[in-house]
Order: sequence, then C-alpha cells, then structure tokens
Amino acid sequence: MVTRDCVLPLATCLALLAGTVGHAQSVDAPETGPLTDRAYTPDWDGICAEGAALGEGCDTIRAREIVDAAQPPWRAIGRVNFASTLVRGHCTGTLVGERVVVTASHCLYNQARKSWVPAQSILFAAGYQRGSFAALSRVERYVLDPANDPASRDFAGDPSRDWALLILQDPIGRDTGFVKLGTVSAEALWSAELIFAGYPALREHVLSVERDCGGAEYVLGGRMLVQQCAVMGGDSGGPIFAVDGDDLALVAVLSGVIRDGTSLVSGSVPVGVFLEALGRELGPEAGLPDAVSLPAAPVAGSEPAPAKPAPPPAPIPVYPPPPPRGR
Repeated sequence: MVTRDCVLPLATCLALLAGTVGHAQSVDAPETGPLTDRAYTPDWDGICAEGAALGEGCDTIRAREIVDAAQPPWRAIGRVNFASTLVRGHCTGTLVGERVVVTASHCLYNQARKSWVPAQSILFAAGYQRGSFAALSRVERYVLDPANDPASRDFAGDPSRDWALLILQDPIGRDTGFVKLGTVSAEALWSAELIFAGYPALREHVLSVERDCGGAEYVLGGRMLVQQCAVMGGDSGGPIFAVDGDDLALVAVLSGVIRDGTSLVSGSVPVGVFLEALGRELGPEAGLPDAVSLPAAPVAGSEPAPAKPAPPPAPIPVYPPPPPRGR
C-alpha cells in the first residue's frame, strides 16, 4: 500500500518530491550542491540498499519480467541514449506518435555541468535489446515544461514538471507503431491495474516489466502520481501503463523515486499535465484523451478560494529553437 504522508501537507510533499527524484545513469557524478534553490540534486544511491522499503529493492528489479522488445507493443518503447564529450548515459522513452517520444526532462539535464544536453547528442533506439533495435533516430529538438528553459543553466526542481517530448528526425513510429495515451480518474485509480516498463541500470540491455504498481494515488492536485513500482536509474522516463484486457494505455511518465519518511515510492507525471504540448506536436488527428478533472490539494482550515480566470498558456520551450516559418 502506498504511504499517505505525502498527500497531507502540500509543502512537505513538494520538499520530499523535489529533493529525491532520481537521475539517469551517467559517468559524471552529480555535484552535491544545486546551482539555485530550484535546481535538482538527483540521488539514486539508496535504492538497492533500501531492500523492502520499495518492494524488495534490487531483488525485485532483477525479478522483473523480461519481454521481447522486438514485438508490439514493447517495440514502441526504447532507450534514450545520450553521449558527448561531457556526458553519456541512458533513460527510457516511449513513442506516442510517428516522431514523438515521451520521457523525463531530467534525463536531458547534465547535473554535473549544469547544462542541457544538446538535441543532436541524443539518439532514440526503439525496441532495443542486447545491442539490437527495431528502429533508430536522432532527436531533432525537444519540448519541455515552460518552467524549464534550455537556454538557462537551471533545472526546475518541481518533479510534476519532469516531462519532455523528443521530436525525432525520422518518423520511425510508422514502422514500430506507437502506444495510445490515456487518463485514469482519481476515483478509479486505486483499483486500476498499472504496470511499468523500463531499462534499469541493473539490466540495461533488456526491457523489463514491473507488474506490481497498484495502490497508486494522485498528489499535488493531480499533477503527480505516486505508485509502488520498484524502479531505479535508467528507468527514468519510462511509461506507466493502465491495463484494460489486452490493451495498454500510457497514463504517466516515470520521474523517479520519492523518499516518503522512512519508505520509498515511485513518482510519475500524469499525461494530463502535458496534454496541451502533446496536442501541439501530434496534431488534432491524434485523438488525445480528455483531461481528467481532479480536485486541488486541500489546505487544512482554509475555505475554497473563488475561481479565477485561467491565465494565457505560457510558451513551451523547445531545443533547439525551430527555424522561422518560410525557410
């Protein structure tokens, strides 16, 4: 069962989430001090030492089911590989369109160098397993939450903004296929069957599936999903799927691990958080799911504030900036 400490005081929950969400595997060890008070300081070091605090720790990750990544629907999932003279490593990503991959934004940030990984340094290998892949493409650009600016040296530490869309140079989704998107209401979430797929550092060359992700719940007014999937570095950016018979629908993208008091849970960003960005990149014909309306996180002793008109949407940063129209 998911511990509920994180759904009580909002400030406490933010502090737990922002301080401990994990980072992709990298040869550069992250510095201990953040650049600003909004920067991330990822930490995966305690996962294997935690044992039963998150499933059975590394034993559970080793016991995950290995699936054939060459077969659908798994071939739409792949490794997000990045390599340059400054950093190299991998995360997990999922095709949701012919050229669009969803992953975690912290995978694109070099914590040690306090800089964003250039798009041209990133490759997406769909259906990767044991050195082979179903399809491969370089990344042309990427789209981030408005709180993250690729032109700056900062990374927004709010994990509910830890999502990214990779726009590929080649439409490899035409050949591999891509997964459908979905949402789960707060009422249905507790009984929903959720699974996770990723490339953990312990078994980075095969795709493995964690089928014990139940007991999930929304926090931060629905901008974050916490669940009990046993995950570690390399899994970041992987898909949380809702299972409906033989169908899978991607409902969230893994951010990392949250230390909630003395225990650990995994945290993901629901699709509804970045639905607008998906709509811009996939187009109206994509048939996106309806956003699920969730109640705001309650504050003890306060009365509901009157509704305010929604502000205009902030521009969504991309890297690199697109060329001017007409060129």
